[in-house]
Amino acid sequence: MKRIILTILSLFLFTTIAIMAQPKLSFDCGKRIDLGELSKGATTSTVVTLINSGNKTLEIDDIRYDKKYITLNFENMILEPGESRHIDISVNTGDLSGKILKSISFRTNGTKKVRPFFNIYFMVPEPLEIDHTPVILVGEADNPATGSFKMINNSKSDVQIKSVKTTDGLFVRNETPASLSSGTKFEFELLLLEQSATNQFITIETSHPDYPEIRIPVHARFKK
Repeated sequence: MKRIILTILSLFLFTTIAIMAQPKLSFDCGKRIDLGELSKGATTSTVVTLINSGNKTLEIDDIRYDKKYITLNFENMILEPGESRHIDISVNTGDLSGKILKSISFRTNGTKKVRPFFNIYFMVPEPLEIDHTPVILVGEADNPATGSFKMINNSKSDVQIKSVKTTDGLFVRNETPASLSSGTKFEFELLLLEQSATNQFITIETSHPDYPEIRIPVHARFKK
């Protein structure tokens, strides 16, 4: 009887130890890498440290990421308990714009499925940006509707403003500059006289090869 009890206890102890012995993949960056603001077509790099914080050998079976924009330099797929490795990450913004999130996912002998382990965040402003669209104008019952929007030149060169055209009843109140220097912005101040024409457009022709013509919707609201 004692021998049976000892055998059961030994099996239980062995199973418990086996269950407790697990690899665990962790990173010095936590779950998030924020690269901040990057220009269109730019390349930047960062280094992340992978750590086996478990108590069993960690084997990385699969790494998945968007290969169009991300390049990884990582060779050793096996980490002993407490061991760490550096992974070089290169990000090219390419044709991306706006707020971007890219995930890097791993499958290890400690996880059954491929799942994201950390996310990469960055912002790519448009080379020639309109701060908000559509533009909303507000006016009183017997007065014109007014409002404004900004054009921002995030590109590395000056941009010429060739022409500014508006639909009937919509006017630009201030003098438009002939060009926008790199890193500068201009605020277009608008005026709408016709209360019946609440849906308008302003069209701006520029020298930027990607933005030869920008058509911006303009809506007006009149308070009674």
